[in-house]
Amino acid sequence: SCQASVSRMHAAFGGTFKKVYEFLSTFITSG
Repeated sequence: SCQASVSRMHAAFGGTFKKVYEFLSTFITSG
């Protein structure tokens, strides 16, 4: 149960990081 909670938190963090990364990449490429 604890492992599932950790993996779920890690997945949520990964999704948030991906959104931030995509936002930064579009911001940088747009100049």
